[in-house]
Amino acid sequence: MKKAILSLLALCSVAGMRAQIRSVEPSAATAKRYERIDFTVCLKATYSNAFLQEEVALDMLIRTPGGEERLLPCYWVEGASGQLSRWEARFTPQQAGEYALRFRLTERGRQTSLSKPVRLAVRQEAAGHGILHTRDYWTLVYDDGTPFRGVAENICWESRANDDSRYFKELHEQHDKYNYDYMLPLFARNGGNFIRVWMCGFNFPIDQQDHFNNHRYTPSDAYYNPSAVARLDHFVGLCEELGVHAMLCMGQGAVRADRAFFTDEEPARRFMNRLRYIVARWGCSPAIGMWEFFNEIDNIQHRNAGGPIP
Repeated sequence: MKKAILSLLALCSVAGMRAQIRSVEPSAATAKRYERIDFTVCLKATYSNAFLQEEVALDMLIRTPGGEERLLPCYWVEGASGQLSRWEARFTPQQAGEYALRFRLTERGRQTSLSKPVRLAVRQEAAGHGILHTRDYWTLVYDDGTPFRGVAENICWESRANDDSRYFKELHEQHDKYNYDYMLPLFARNGGNFIRVWMCGFNFPIDQQDHFNNHRYTPSDAYYNPSAVARLDHFVGLCEELGVHAMLCMGQGAVRADRAFFTDEEPARRFMNRLRYIVARWGCSPAIGMWEFFNEIDNIQHRNAGGPIP
């Protein structure tokens, strides 16, 4: 009898340590089409870095009203390994009707928990025109069929602490004017609706810890820099408010841009995890008009003629 009790206690202890999704809380029970809805997921899992999908990943499995299957990556917000942690999903429904959603927790490539189904009712009423899509090689169109006519500018980055321009250094270090909060409203007031911006070591440097050459960012030991993440959050929100779409040039991040980027496993893994986080956090926004992987990737070859892009 004593052995049986001890065995039962041991089994309960092991079950308590198993990864599991504890709760799923949507920000609303219903939504309009094209209106963002957030999900907060509390779970228990084991990991050393919650931003590495090879260690742990939470995905939202989506069945649309039309019956299509979709997958949306979620992202870690807070909490320690082995304890309750909080994760978020940001979702913009594009169809009216009922969505069936489930959350899948994966650890080291193996599914360890699956949530109960969550129903989301999406009304026919629309919040805006939806997401931009390519209609052909030359034109863009919204979800609802409205054509898009772009008036665009390649704005790129905000002012730097020490600009390297040969002729415009003093001008480009004017922090009160060369910032998105000043430039974007001015651009929108004059009819602009599409811009191109960079993510790099001095602009939205989300995976860089220090040495930004930009007073807007704060050094941090965090895997993704909180000040850079907050700045990109603010930028995307500002674009939504102004009705401006952005081509977000994501760059390679804190990975050396050389031949090894295309051939070695480690930079590829880090880059893919960074892409996953970017899509999970900002992919829901209609303000993201296009993704761009790199800027001037041919510089790899120009810097080292003996090590061309494979």
